[in-house]
Amino acid sequence: NRSSYRTTANYIVCGILCVVVIFGLYRLEGQKARGFPGLSVGLASVRMDLPEYIAVNTNRNQPLKEEILQRYKDKIASLAQAGASYILLPEKIVTIADEQELALFKQAAAEHKITLILGVTKAAAAVENKAYVIDPGGSIVAIYDKQHLQTEYEKKYKPGEEPVIWDHNKALAICKDMDFTKPAAQYSKSGAGIIFVPALDFHDDAKAHKRIAVMRGIEGDYAVVRAAQWGDLSISDSRGREIAVQNTDESLSDAELIATAAVGTGKSLYSEIGDLFIGACLAEVIIVLLKIYSHLLT
Repeated sequence: NRSSYRTTANYIVCGILCVVVIFGLYRLEGQKARGFPGLSVGLASVRMDLPEYIAVNTNRNQPLKEEILQRYKDKIASLAQAGASYILLPEKIVTIADEQELALFKQAAAEHKITLILGVTKAAAAVENKAYVIDPGGSIVAIYDKQHLQTEYEKKYKPGEEPVIWDHNKALAICKDMDFTKPAAQYSKSGAGIIFVPALDFHDDAKAHKRIAVMRGIEGDYAVVRAAQWGDLSISDSRGREIAVQNTDESLSDAELIATAAVGTGKSLYSEIGDLFIGACLAEVIIVLLKIYSHLLT
């Protein structure tokens, strides 16, 4: 009868919810038990309003650009002295024509023996939104091109096509890339344990945008280190727990953050099966509805 179908449907839904909750608790406690390794990570954002940001990124105000670069250099030194071995800066902090213009950052990485990750605009044969990784020797060891560009603000930019992993388990993405499940799943399948994300954000969307990135880390089983120009400097682990956060809007001056990021394992269940579980739930709902409909007709 109709009541038995409702009961069956309720049991199915409750069973699915129980499985999800139990699996979630197992993953949370499992990470604590295994004692995942950690990296000492520093993040920094130099305070700029929109007119200043545009002036620097269009190279219309050279004195201001040099001031901004010096302030970033000071932040790198401060974080390195505090013990950071990896330092992340936001998206598109300056515009360059070639890698020679990254000399200041190469020198800073070599001087302080840290790995530096930063986002810049490269305007040469094409305009590209890039992230560079500079090792403690001052050499560029990885370059990533943003794949998912802002439709309104990045029309002239050339999109990237490939994910980038360096040093076995460290990955790169830029801002909006983390809104999409495909690159996140690719990184997980490749065994990424931590992903560094230079970002911009637009004040009002900062919290929501950050939480989406955190969700990608849960799906992919990796830590997310994200530095936004107008949002949050944040570090979250592969279970979605926020380890440390500093809002750049609330800071009255340049912002910085340092904490230990717990590296995940990658190779998550979600990256392997994708939306299969969701599909199975929808299929079950459809089957139950069809049974109810069939019963009503008889």
